[in-house]
Amino acid sequence: MHIIVYSHMRILGESLTLCLSQHTGISSVRFCHDVEVLVQETNTGGADVVLVDMSNAQSYVAARALSAACPRVPLLALAVPEATDEIVACIDAGCIGFVPKDATLAELCDAMHGAMNGECACHPKIAGGLLRELWRRRPAIRERQGVEPLTQRESEILLRVARGMTNKQVAHVLAISVATVKNHLHNIFTKLQVTKRIEAT
Repeated sequence: MHIIVYSHMRILGESLTLCLSQHTGISSVRFCHDVEVLVQETNTGGADVVLVDMSNAQSYVAARALSAACPRVPLLALAVPEATDEIVACIDAGCIGFVPKDATLAELCDAMHGAMNGECACHPKIAGGLLRELWRRRPAIRERQGVEPLTQRESEILLRVARGMTNKQVAHVLAISVATVKNHLHNIFTKLQVTKRIEAT
């Protein structure tokens, strides 16, 4: 099993990487704390599962970026409170499973194997909450079925906007004009049916 660990806390990420590297059945473990490096590592190096430390708001941006760039790689949310709202937020960010804050290493390994098989174990109350949330969203899902997905360039721009960059900064990083950034943002807003940067994010 090939694992990538993402965390904004280097000491936590490196500790978990070291711990997992000594576990039987895990071939390789790599640690990333930068979103762009995370996407690149997952694309080029391959991963069976990516563990995302969700204890920071920036992690949700990272999970969204990674799930958009590498949709076939399962993302497993770490350090998640067992509350329906928190878990729904992780699912919205692209995670297909979660590991509670008080989970053991053995439970983490079970969750990783489950994620690879498209499975997620959770408390019956959480399962009930997720079903209720799905039922609540059905009308909105039907209304948005015809929404066109973002292009790779639009996703790159939205990621940088989510990180607080201005149009000029985005243009500089991507080596495009400010007018082109504005044009992409207009398309993003239209596709997502929003009017503001914060809503798109």
